[in-house]
Amino acid sequence: MWSFVDFFLDCRLLFCQLNCKFARARGLLICSWFFVINTEHGTLNKEHRTQNMEYHRMPFCPTTNESHRTCAEHLPLSCVNLGMTKYLVFIPAYNVESSIEEVIDTIRRAQWGTDILVIDDGSTDGTGRLLNRMEDIFVLRNEGNRGYGATLIKGFEFAISHNYDYIITLDGDKQHQPYEITRFIGENKRREVDILSGSRYLETSGEELTDAPAERMKVNKRITRTINQLTGYNLTDAFCGFKLYRVEALKKLHLSEPGYGMPLQLLLEAWKKGLSIREVPVKMIYFDRERRIVHQKLFSRYRYYLEIIKNETETYETTDISRAPR
Repeated sequence: MWSFVDFFLDCRLLFCQLNCKFARARGLLICSWFFVINTEHGTLNKEHRTQNMEYHRMPFCPTTNESHRTCAEHLPLSCVNLGMTKYLVFIPAYNVESSIEEVIDTIRRAQWGTDILVIDDGSTDGTGRLLNRMEDIFVLRNEGNRGYGATLIKGFEFAISHNYDYIITLDGDKQHQPYEITRFIGENKRREVDILSGSRYLETSGEELTDAPAERMKVNKRITRTINQLTGYNLTDAFCGFKLYRVEALKKLHLSEPGYGMPLQLLLEAWKKGLSIREVPVKMIYFDRERRIVHQKLFSRYRYYLEIIKNETETYETTDISRAPR
């Protein structure tokens, strides 16, 4: 145990370049806190198995007789960011075998100092096998396909429980370009808000906009207009999953929608709690442009979105409508 603590202190000295005595005292205090948590609540390994959670090997893990994974469980990835603003990049993944490695490698090469969390939502292809081989990331797995909303909620809970400052969400199929994370971090440093929401309609080339599926654009615009009328947010894209959230703000929300319409519930919950939202432009990319939604399916999807909006507004108006701005 003590050799591990000494190793951790030495790493902190090199990383932070602080006064020797100060860094050593702070590092010892932090390490003591982690070991107290383990003592009071049992081993982290037991807790992680219960949550179907898997921690992959960390680069600063010392060589011991323990497995690398066990060592990583004693000190979470967020230790790297001690004394800094802690960002978590979160990728909800479902059947993204062909793209997930490239997305994660791009994030790693950028060296933003962010941790990476991937939640596999019951993939039936080789996504799980690829994630098993990847190091220096957090991997959680759902038992079966629980849905996009349920997976997002699980990722938010992870960020809250691990004391991150911000969480950035993007898809693992390359429809969101990882290099644009720089824009989110830069915009957030320039002027902090509770939610930075990507928009595919703020800045697009004519080719990209023309090639966007017309049915999706129609539904998006109608629902976005409805959200704006209710909240006054003046959004251009209510459905983009590329977002940055302030974790403290997420703690105020009550999210329960397990399906792909959960981002609408999130926007309405944010309005109820008075959270601030600003949009940043992101590229519009569709890989299934030839696929068209049949009229019946389109109407069903539109009705599903309206049902979420109705439920959220009815619940709000029967409790306390005076608290949120319109």
